[in-house]
Amino acid sequence: MILTVYFRRWGNSLGIRLPSAVVREMHLMDGAAAELSVQDGQILIRPKQSALPQRRQRRPMSFYEQRAKERGLSSLGATDAGIMEI
Repeated sequence: MILTVYFRRWGNSLGIRLPSAVVREMHLMDGAAAELSVQDGQILIRPKQSALPQRRQRRPMSFYEQRAKERGLSSLGATDAGIMEI
């Protein structure tokens, strides 16, 4: 399978998107690790078979989210019982 992909700016780096056909054939998933090397002027990408996808870290709760959690409120102000607290 030979496909044309285009390099796009991603911050200070360049990136490419892998077509879904490649993702399916290689059984790749979001967060999976790969090894990248350059040999004889060619870019080689090899999935790491032993590496499991890394989970993304949850962002820390904001001050207001923490206070709502301590008071048993959801982020919208509703309690677990479904009653709005004002």
